[in-house]
Amino acid sequence: GGKTAAGEVAAAASLPDPDRLPTLIEADLNDPAGLRTILDGVLRENGEDDGKRWATVFVFEGVMIYLDEGMPSAVLRVCSDALRDAGEG
Repeated sequence: GGKTAAGEVAAAASLPDPDRLPTLIEADLNDPAGLRTILDGVLRENGEDDGKRWATVFVFEGVMIYLDEGMPSAVLRVCSDALRDAGEG
């Protein structure tokens, strides 16, 4: 048997809302100034969403060991500063 119209609607209703899915944003973590520009843009964009509250999470798993010397600390500092300046940290 094939799907019924009701079955298709039920399946579609169970899919996640694309507006609520995480957004992946590419960034060069060896470039703190460029990273800061990207983070400022993300935080500014999230703050302009008709009063909706957003949770901003920066994820960079398993890459710290591949960064240039001193960059892991710089990345964490940039993330912290960006969140603080945006009023989220």
